[in-house]
Amino acid sequence: MILLNRFPDSTANSRVEISANLKKKGPEFELSFQVLDPGSEIDWQGRALLSQAHMTAKRGSELWKKNVFELFLGESQKKSYWEFNFSENGQWNCYFFTNERMPTPPQESDDFQMIDFIRSVIDKKLELKFIFSGKKNFLDPEISLCSILETKGHQRLYFSRSHVDQVPNFHRRSSFFKIP
Repeated sequence: MILLNRFPDSTANSRVEISANLKKKGPEFELSFQVLDPGSEIDWQGRALLSQAHMTAKRGSELWKKNVFELFLGESQKKSYWEFNFSENGQWNCYFFTNERMPTPPQESDDFQMIDFIRSVIDKKLELKFIFSGKKNFLDPEISLCSILETKGHQRLYFSRSHVDQVPNFHRRSSFFKIP
């Protein structure tokens, strides 16, 4: 798992930690997030998180406006990339961009399909696993793993492996890295 770094201007005294990982096997991807929330700071949008759930994932819109777990996926030496948004309740979506944030507004992509979504809660740790497959065989994939969470005090926490701008901007290709 890769520990995601909180954006420096995010709530300084927050103890929330997020780790993420992506595994690729053929056309399938397995994306995992672990959220450690020892102070119960995160507002899970009024939903009680069940201790364990094997759920059907459904497409949703504008998931980045709430708690969101994100994957950006591109190929080395190419400007185009996909943005995946996932929620803790199994909603997801995928958008294709030809260049940074283009087109605007983003257009949904049907290049990937969700296979499975698994959620578990143990103590103060939330674990999410999203399994999906794509039509394209990625020869030299680059990724960025990110998350935006809202606290009960309505402050947003921005997490990423690296922050390359003065403001949270997960679309920067310079923050993408090779799958470990």
